[in-house]
Amino acid sequence: MQSSKGFGQKNQQPLGTASPDITTSPLSIPKYSPSVHKQRSSGSLTAATSQTLSQRSAPATTTPAARSDSSNDFRVVGTKIYDPNGREFIAKGVNINGPGYGWPGKTPEQVDNIKRWGFNSIRLNVRQLGLDNKQTYAENGTIDAIVEKFTSQRIVVMIEPHERTGKWFSSDELNKLVNWHKGLASKYKDNPYVWLNVSNEPGGSDSGSSSAVSKYVQQNTSVIKAIRSTGFDNPIVVDGWSWGQDTGSWNSNPVSESKSAILSLGQKLLAADPNKNTVFSLHTYDQWKTNTQAKMNDFINRVHAKGLALIVGEYGAENGSSGRFKETVSGVLPVVQKREVGRFAWAWQGGDAFDLTPNGGGYKANFSSNGSMPDNLSWFGQQVWKDAHRAENLQMHPGKPPEPVPLPTPEPISSPTPSPVPKPSPSGSLRYEAENMSRSGYSTEDKSSASGRKLVKLSGAKGSLSQTFRGEFGTYDVVVGYFDENDGRSILKLDFAAKDFTLRFDQNLPSDKASSSSFARRTLGSVQLKEGEMFKLEGVRDTGEYARIDYLEFVRKPA
Repeated sequence: MQSSKGFGQKNQQPLGTASPDITTSPLSIPKYSPSVHKQRSSGSLTAATSQTLSQRSAPATTTPAARSDSSNDFRVVGTKIYDPNGREFIAKGVNINGPGYGWPGKTPEQVDNIKRWGFNSIRLNVRQLGLDNKQTYAENGTIDAIVEKFTSQRIVVMIEPHERTGKWFSSDELNKLVNWHKGLASKYKDNPYVWLNVSNEPGGSDSGSSSAVSKYVQQNTSVIKAIRSTGFDNPIVVDGWSWGQDTGSWNSNPVSESKSAILSLGQKLLAADPNKNTVFSLHTYDQWKTNTQAKMNDFINRVHAKGLALIVGEYGAENGSSGRFKETVSGVLPVVQKREVGRFAWAWQGGDAFDLTPNGGGYKANFSSNGSMPDNLSWFGQQVWKDAHRAENLQMHPGKPPEPVPLPTPEPISSPTPSPVPKPSPSGSLRYEAENMSRSGYSTEDKSSASGRKLVKLSGAKGSLSQTFRGEFGTYDVVVGYFDENDGRSILKLDFAAKDFTLRFDQNLPSDKASSSSFARRTLGSVQLKEGEMFKLEGVRDTGEYARIDYLEFVRKPA
């Protein structure tokens, strides 16, 4: 992010010393074994009927072209990105401070907090070319340390040089950029979770001119060819011009193709990549704040029609009274969610007003032991949290069955009070006892007729329970064990990221007490869930019925 029309430069505070260059120490990733590295095999990936991991259908896209290999890395196929296991990958990430950047962050220490937020990727903002005279912070760590910490947890690290924002690289500067990327590519070419972002927000008000076209093509093709010459096969990410916003205008009209580098030059850059593994990136701020949803949807349609993969590399809104770009975030998120376009929030910790919490960075969130949304997030932070914990429709690669890559088992994140782990029932389902969930307005009650001899009941007119799902990704039937007494008609609402359910206690069973005579077990329907997703139950009392709940059970449906 950088100043454009209506944009201000980020504040910076001098604190530390310059960070070491990437060449000062060799890469060491002890959690990776040679079997983790990409293993190439002969054969091609054909366009076959997709195996979906969800019951809802995927949006229509152009038929992806067959790839020439099936190596175990991230792959762009048509408009989609697939992970090393062949599953569709939708980036949900955040921009974070790297070595040489002008804000502090102790980035290697943030991996557990990044996981708590539900992010599967980070965009690592780095200044190491010596082209911008900015204060730097040694505490941000080295690229090696950050890559080791994050990629060992299967978190994508997209490295980008945050210099010459809104400008072009001169001949000498471009040589520095090319050599820097070659060094990174050579070092990390066997780590599938490292992506390289050519540059940050190239070009400013001259975008669309013949001079800008020449510079944009030269700058990006030079870096792409240099990266590929090292054997680096992972995705390369290319920002649009006009400060990354790629519209060249500040109006509500559809984006003019001649004003958009992605629309007018994207196919040329993709052709310059011998691996055809290039992703294009858009930043959404002031150029996108009017007629956002219609404008964004039209833009994605046209980008996808050209067979290009797209992500949003930056989006954000300011805190405080200004609330700048709230309308942009409110318009962008629903569209990219529906269109399954990846996105990276700005920013994890910064010297500007784009904060995830009112008092600073995402690491200052009041994390709870049950994984529910922290209570001290900014408006923007709330939108990011809900998006990161939202279930997605993830398809398998056409023609490629899931073949798990032998990655290391991620280390569990620390928690002040770990959430109770559900016990599998004999049928293999996951059961969450209501008394073990986080409660508000509910109290526990001893009952011999309840599972575990305990249940929960409303203390007043209404209350809620919440819990984090700890099972594998998949589609599950939702089953509730509860007590449906005959002295009222309570209501229980179940809120999941992908779907909501409502249960009415109206079976009129032969008891006005919680007993075996009033116990009921009901299947409400199916829902797609992923590990780490939070769900919530809200009960409403009616006369003498206190919406008593015994347990919630998830029964895995066949794939």
